[in-house]
Amino acid sequence: MVGDGFSAGEGSTQYWIPLLDGTERLGVLGLTLHKEPDEEAVQAMDELASVVGLMLVSQRPHSDSYARLTRLEPTSVSAEMQWTLMPPRTYTGPKVTIAAAMEPAHATAGDAFDYAMPGHVARLAIFDAMGHDTAVGLTATSRWPPAATSAVRARASTGRGTASRAC
Repeated sequence: MVGDGFSAGEGSTQYWIPLLDGTERLGVLGLTLHKEPDEEAVQAMDELASVVGLMLVSQRPHSDSYARLTRLEPTSVSAEMQWTLMPPRTYTGPKVTIAAAMEPAHATAGDAFDYAMPGHVARLAIFDAMGHDTAVGLTATSRWPPAATSAVRARASTGRGTASRAC
């Protein structure tokens, strides 16, 4: 994924390499080199970006540093809980790409999305539990036992589908 370099002055070249988690864009890694990279150096730069991306993703649930860098506004308790329990915002498989967003991200609660790939079918679900407090957030999130998402997942896993009432 290493692209063209940009002059950084005094014979240096700046490279910007995307940091990815699958297809989710986490940020970019900036590297300054004092000579033109060969194939081995380009491979090493890509591998370094992959390792840094993995480090970010693996530490995201245990650290507030990434959240502080990416958030523009304080997040409500219910939105924090909601984002922690939902699936990743981006998924790419052999024949499908799924992306989701919820706005405003800092105040989301009661709204949720879910997806699954059982075999060759993409199952998508969107929830609106009406309201924006913590109790409503618990209704929609996927890992609280009586939650709407869990009910839909349970029904789908038995092969009964989700077109009819799940709860």
